[in-house]
Parts: sequence; structure tokens; C-alpha cells
Amino acid sequence: MITIIRIVLFVALVFGGIMGYRALSSKGEVKSFRPDRVAPLQVETIHLRKQAYRPMIGGRGFVTSAQRGMLKPEFAGVVESIASNFDTGSSFEKGDILLELRKTDFTADLATARAELGRRQAELVEEQARRDVALSAWEEVNGSRSAPSPLVAREPQIQQIQAALAAAELRLADAERALESASVRAPFSGRVIRRDVQIGETVTPTTVLGEIFSDQALRLEVELSLSAFQQLDQEASMAGDLVALPDLAGWQAKMLGSSGQLSGRSRMVTL
Repeated sequence: MITIIRIVLFVALVFGGIMGYRALSSKGEVKSFRPDRVAPLQVETIHLRKQAYRPMIGGRGFVTSAQRGMLKPEFAGVVESIASNFDTGSSFEKGDILLELRKTDFTADLATARAELGRRQAELVEEQARRDVALSAWEEVNGSRSAPSPLVAREPQIQQIQAALAAAELRLADAERALESASVRAPFSGRVIRRDVQIGETVTPTTVLGEIFSDQALRLEVELSLSAFQQLDQEASMAGDLVALPDLAGWQAKMLGSSGQLSGRSRMVTL
């Protein structure tokens, strides 16, 4: 009985193998699968170096001049002419004549001062001659027994004339300076904020001719967020363009400091 069972199992296995072979043969030849070849990975190495990082932080602000003032004449006079570049928004260079006062009054004062100086010089020479005559007469009478007194040597008169001569020299210097200052010159290079006078007006040393500012040294106030401010240091440099002054594009600046306060409204820090 056991032998029969073994024979049946053997026959079943052989039959199953034959049927499986036929099934696989009917589907065609089985091809082997080979994966595509992967290209090697290219790797490049670099040497790392430690260096400072300078962030680029943008901001907007207001520009003010480090040098700004009111232009006034040194002496009183009448405005005779005004330069074309002494007008609102115009630029000028240091030493440019911005305004001319009428010079006839100044030349008359100068001539008077020169005449006064010449008169005082002549008085001094005349008084010194009187002194020499008085000293000669004293020596003829008294010889060398005693020195002449200051009154005999006319010292008070000479000192008085010398004082008047010094005053005349000062008046002449003032007249010369007044004539020179009739041409009102720019004290520095810059621009005109406004002009306050016209031709024919009488001006005095207290009259404001106009307001000017220097464009050579400017002060910029910029507001930054707290996070941007924390990236800055006291040696930070700034660069930018001024919209109001196109010819000052590409300027360079240095940070002088900050307000040290955080605005309660904008939550910004002012530099």
C-alpha cells in the first residue's frame, strides 16, 4: 500500500513538472534583467577660511548739512548787483562773489581815511621838529647840567599826535576792508537755500542776505529696524545716492553713532 502511494506521488510530480515547463515555454523566452550602469559622482573640495561678513543693509533717511548759516554783510550799503548763482537751489564755490554793494560810498570813506592818515603823519613830523628846536634851545641855555623836562621835550604833544596817528591807521584799515567786503563772497562751497534781498535794498550788518549750506560735509539720519541695527558696528561704512542732489550720487559715509533709543511708535533705531 505504501509503495503504491509513493508511485502515485512520483507520477504527480513528474506530470506537474512537464505541465509547468510547457506553460513557460508557451510564453516565450525569459530575458534576464540587468540594471543600467550608474555614472560616478563628481566631487570637488575647497579649503574654508574664516573671514568677516559685511551685511548689506538698506534704509532711508534725511540729509542735513554739517555747515549751514545765514549770509550777512560786514558793512552797511546798498545792493548794486546779485550773482546768477545766488538764487534758491543754485550751487557756488568758495570765494565766489554772490552779491555786490555799491562801492562809491566805500571809496569815499577810503579817500577820507587816507587823507586823515596823511594829516596825522604831517602833524607828527611837525611836532618832532618843534621838539628838536626846543631841545636845542635848552642845551644852549643850560648845557649838560640837567636833562630837559618832558614838557620842554614836548612829549605830551607828541604822544597825543601818535595816538591820533594810530587811530587814523585803524580807520584806513577799516575803510580798505569795507571796500573789499563790498563784494560779498561765499565762505565755503555749497548751495543756496533761499535769497532774502533784491537789487537796490539798503542792508546793514544785521540784515540776512540769504541762507546757505555746505554740500561738502553732510549728515545723514537713517532709521533701521532693531535686527538690522544689531548687525552694525561703530566702524560701519555707508554708501548711497541723494535723490535731492543728483550730482552727489555714489557718496561714501561713516557711521558716527546712534541715538541709543528705540522709537516707541516705529520701533526703529535712528543712526
